[in-house]
Parts: sequence; structure tokens; C-alpha cells
Amino acid sequence: MYNLLFSGGSREIHCHEDIEKFRMECGSSSVMLARVAEWNCSIFRKEGKVDLETLIETYIKLAVETCNPFALTKYTIQNMLRELQETPRGKKFLATQVIGEIWYVPSN
Repeated sequence: MYNLLFSGGSREIHCHEDIEKFRMECGSSSVMLARVAEWNCSIFRKEGKVDLETLIETYIKLAVETCNPFALTKYTIQNMLRELQETPRGKKFLATQVIGEIWYVPSN
């Protein structure tokens, strides 16, 4: 039987080990992650999280290869960027209108 707990613990989870710690503290057989998984889905990697730049680059390549709709690709990256959307690079990203523009948003 599963214990359900709606506690909003995403802010306390920063690495894979924190997931198990949170689960144990809740006394549950499992936990569901939402926001923290949207921010960086590599949170599930036992080897450690992938840096955001690499994660976004990998995601864009997969989006192009699978013909993921532009709007969904942009929305997902916006969730990853969070407050970085306010940086000069983030603002360039927000101005993109097609997948090719996202691909070439320079890091400098």
C-alpha cells in the first residue's frame, strides 16, 4: 500500500540522495517529484546531476531528432531556466520563434 503525502518538498531536493532521504522522512514507499524534475530531470541520476547547459543542449538535440513541437520544447527549456530567463541570454531565448533559433542562442 502506498502512503500519499502532498508536502511540496521540491525545494529541499538538490541531488539524487535527497530523494531517498525525503522518501524516508515521509515514511512512504515512494515519492513523486514534479517541479524539481522539471528544473533538471537528471536529478534521477545516481551518478549526479548534469549541468544545466549540457542538459539543455542534449534536450534540444533530442527535440530536433524527434520533431518535438517548438512550443513544447520552448516551454520545457523555460522550466529548466527558471530565473535565468531574466539574463541577457535568457531574454534572447524567450525571443525565439522557431527551433533553429533556440539551437543557435549563443552562450556568451
